[in-house]
Amino acid sequence: MQTLSIIRQNRLMLRRPSKLVRAACNILLGREKKQFGNELRLVILLGNTLEEYQSNLLADLDVFVIHSYGCMEAGGLVASDVDVPNRFKALPGVEIRVVNDRNEIVAPGDMGELLV
Repeated sequence: MQTLSIIRQNRLMLRRPSKLVRAACNILLGREKKQFGNELRLVILLGNTLEEYQSNLLADLDVFVIHSYGCMEAGGLVASDVDVPNRFKALPGVEIRVVNDRNEIVAPGDMGELLV
């Protein structure tokens, strides 16, 4: 029950989303679903993803999920809700490129840095 206690203490601002969100979903799937489900209202994921069943569970509980990625030290660069239909594509109005260390666009499949 230590996990549930940590989640309850941080239910409005998860400090470690990558671990706590998965723990919260697993608890919500079990006997704690009714007890805890009404208290959790918002989940912010920083550079992490949910499994499809976890995303569906949070949607069923009417929990709003925001995905954020980019420079985490500055609060994230891009944020979107979990229902973005074009996964792994740029959001509307956002241009992305993969470049090498000389700031040249790399060929598909080559390694580089993602510029948003």
